[in-house]
Amino acid sequence: MLFFKIDNQFITPIIVALIFFLILNFNNNSFLGNSGSYLLGFVISYFFSISGNIFSAEQIFLVMLIPGLDMLRVSVFRITNKKHPFSPDKSHIHYLMLSKFKFYQTFIIIQSLIILPVIMDDFFKNEFTIFFIITSIVIYSSAIYFLTWKKFK
Repeated sequence: MLFFKIDNQFITPIIVALIFFLILNFNNNSFLGNSGSYLLGFVISYFFSISGNIFSAEQIFLVMLIPGLDMLRVSVFRITNKKHPFSPDKSHIHYLMLSKFKFYQTFIIIQSLIILPVIMDDFFKNEFTIFFIITSIVIYSSAIYFLTWKKFK
């Protein structure tokens, strides 16, 4: 999305480097680590700040919808089970999917759930944002239901 929306000469080398690190990371030859992810977050936020309003508030909401819903669901689940909301467990959607699918399939499914509504919203010029929000919520809820359904396991 940044590549298509930001007209800057530095974004292409950064995207190429990220693809290179992604390939190395999948093959367990390299790991970006905390410092790399902090640097990456800083660089991306810098490009957002210098390029103005390239994403609408609705698109940012759509990007954060699935991770936010998952965090909310897991926190409520932990609190209702009298656990600390920040205690680790394997109830996040990616762990549930990894029990059914391979790593690459899980990665592609989750990234598609996050990015496809944003791309579609951008394609339709923010005219159907509420539809994409509701659709994302329904797809996420259905995925959680089927991944935790006892008979499905």
